Amino acid sequence: MIKATTKDYIRQSQIRLILEPLATKLLGRLGSKQMVAKELLLNLQELRRRELRPEGEHKSTFGYGGGNIINLLCHLGIDLTGIDFSYLAIRQAYLSEVKLHRVNFSQTAVIKSVFAEVIGGVLSVAFSANGKLLAIGDTKGDIHLWQVSDGKPILTYRGHKGWVVSVAFNPEGTVLASSSVDQSIKLWDVSTGDCLNTLQGYIGAVMSVAFSPDGITLASGHADRTVRLWRSGRAIKILHGHEDIVEAVAFSSKGNLLASSSDDCTVRLWDIDTAECVRIFEGHEDIVWSIAFSHNGNVLASGSEDKTTRLWNVETGNCIKTLAGHTHTVFAVSFSHDGSTLATGSGDRTIRLWDLKTAQCFKTLTGHNHWVRSVAFHPERLVLASSSGDEMVKLWEIDTGFCMRTFQGHTGRSWTVKSGNQSDDDTDTLSNISNEHLLNLWEVTSGKQFRILQGYTNAVRSVVFNLEHSLLASGGDDSIIRLWDIQSGQCIRALHGHAGHVWQVAFSPLGTLLASCAEDCTIKLWDVSSGNCLTTISEHPDLAKTLVFSHDGKLLATGETSRVIKLRDIVTGECLLILEGHTSAILAIAFSADDRYLISSSRDKTVKIWDTQTGECVQTLDQLTSFASNVTFMPMQPHMVFGCGERFIYRWNIKSGEFIAEPSSHDGNVLTIAADPKGMLLSSAGEDAQINIWNWQTGEVVSTLVGHIGTIYAVSFSPNGEQIASSSRDETVKLWDIKTGECIRTYREPRPYEGLNISEATGLTSAQKAKLLALGAIEES
Repeated sequence: MIKATTKDYIRQSQIRLILEPLATKLLGRLGSKQMVAKELLLNLQELRRRELRPEGEHKSTFGYGGGNIINLLCHLGIDLTGIDFSYLAIRQAYLSEVKLHRVNFSQTAVIKSVFAEVIGGVLSVAFSANGKLLAIGDTKGDIHLWQVSDGKPILTYRGHKGWVVSVAFNPEGTVLASSSVDQSIKLWDVSTGDCLNTLQGYIGAVMSVAFSPDGITLASGHADRTVRLWRSGRAIKILHGHEDIVEAVAFSSKGNLLASSSDDCTVRLWDIDTAECVRIFEGHEDIVWSIAFSHNGNVLASGSEDKTTRLWNVETGNCIKTLAGHTHTVFAVSFSHDGSTLATGSGDRTIRLWDLKTAQCFKTLTGHNHWVRSVAFHPERLVLASSSGDEMVKLWEIDTGFCMRTFQGHTGRSWTVKSGNQSDDDTDTLSNISNEHLLNLWEVTSGKQFRILQGYTNAVRSVVFNLEHSLLASGGDDSIIRLWDIQSGQCIRALHGHAGHVWQVAFSPLGTLLASCAEDCTIKLWDVSSGNCLTTISEHPDLAKTLVFSHDGKLLATGETSRVIKLRDIVTGECLLILEGHTSAILAIAFSADDRYLISSSRDKTVKIWDTQTGECVQTLDQLTSFASNVTFMPMQPHMVFGCGERFIYRWNIKSGEFIAEPSSHDGNVLTIAADPKGMLLSSAGEDAQINIWNWQTGEVVSTLVGHIGTIYAVSFSPNGEQIASSSRDETVKLWDIKTGECIRTYREPRPYEGLNISEATGLTSAQKAKLLALGAIEES
């Protein structure tokens, strides 16, 4: 009835013209979806009899019956939990949006069926030179390789311990380079997935990599303000000149020039042979996130936090044109292979297509729910790939403007939608649609999709105790906030309403309210007892990534990407005070014990102390070599603050001015730190997936908690100081006993394929099987 592996617009037509009318006819004849499901499931035994020989072997795998029944059940919104499909041919089943909890697929022949993918937030995309392969780097530290023609997953490269922020193929398509915030560059064999080399000799995150056109040289941009050139695994040149983080690097088409962009608001042009900076492009007013050369090498495009894209004459250094129209940061730029079009991706959730002859925007692509972080044109066709903060990966067909294919996964977000001929009250025939982690490919001339590569992730970004130590609240990639009963380990309430990653949650001092901020640029206040959303604050498009209640419960402070901190009245939601002074996004905030002061850290590598009554900045710490990812006041010691960043833990005596940066003993960047209520212990965690417990006075590690298998984003002490909660990209929240170091309990939502039995199922590639197992599938005879 439908073909799961065909182009998306064809499958949608098949659903509309074949599947929907049949479902409607069955509903009319049998009366309800439950009766339809019963009738369909009765046919499974007959299918087994017809498709199996007596010895248990398939007579033929040509039949479509198994796949048709599954597609009908899914279209009707039937819960498939526990259904036995064993010994059937499962052909052309579209299962990327379906939960298959405890479903039996053992001994099945799986043919041309589509399952969910396993990807984290997509930060970077790259086509191979022949356009046959698409590589993406994600926030899980993984790199995924897909075949563009049919979207078939080929390999997953694993080895990074932090976000993969850049990927690049060599011209032959045999080697893939990747860079990560884990301070490493890795070279991978494209065909085998083996790591060929890890390039070393630097400190700090590696923000970008690019191969020269001849494939001999690899360039990399670093957080330590340098650009490095590599050959045969060795750094042959280090280019100095930028005054801040180098965000992007790009070679000209001839390979004699290299461009680099930086947080210092400039783009530099380097002569590869002499390693000299031959030109500096100045004009942007903020971070320059991305750069790209036109294919003839005469024009350089740059995208900036100042919301503009600039086109530069490479020969003269003059700004040819400033492209304005985006209402947020321009994160990504890419030229089409024929030189006619420039694509720009922005924090305003749109992609703009610019005619390079007229310098006019001729189309705006809307469809992403969050920031567009990366765009890349196909090397031979007018096809665009884009990735977003919503983890969307889409491919769009140029000739038709239709979506060819969708590779989908789950984050737990789901909505019910009506089929075209349903009445408003016909809730029995609603189908379940997920809006998950996608990477988009766009058709340039029409602005329509032709493919979506979609994947599953449910990393937990934030966790916090309530005052009574009876509840844990967590929020993460699936946009849902969950309240967990600490003793039973059960999720007692799921709070729906956000439409993107939930970055942070915070209980009010009395525990009656819960605040949350998310990537949908909203702040919400929730009633804990009922789960109702009391207030939604969304008066501007700026993202709040951190929030905290004052100790008296009267104020809510939010730190925002617009470089400001806002103090809001809890009752009215009114903004009472705006704290201005940082020059980049706010990363962490905290009130002092008496609420008189507030501390903040920013991507501008400073920490500031603010007077909450006057809004004045009373102290600034500017001795950091990198930004502090977390910072707060030390309990019981009003003049001491602590924080973490890269592989260090910071102490700052704001009275004496003494500042100490101590190595953290972590094998990776430290992302989160917390103090016990008595001010005696610190806990730190990050990319190495372990929690260190420190004695504040001696600076010694007294305990190490091991159990997570992914980056830890948050740690929180219980109010009595006896336990620690941690949240991780491994999709779990863990509760630890501080004295014994034991994990008391693990909290986790079921994955989409939890308990799916694929024992002796045929037709699955090794990559598909590995991803099914990662999503909860099992192999049990």
